[in-house]
Amino acid sequence: MDRPQEATSRGAGLIASVALGVYKNFEEIKSSVPIKKVFEPQKNREIYDELY
Repeated sequence: MDRPQEATSRGAGLIASVALGVYKNFEEIKSSVPIKKVFEPQKNREIYDELY
């Protein structure tokens, strides 16, 4: 899972930018979203889900 910085305010601004035509679509703005940290599921997650 990606965890971008300032996700709420940045997201609102980017949605407005698409609506105003600054960007053509959301694919075009992916490069402008910095990712602070990436989370990967634990390798034993399926076992945990089954047991708990």
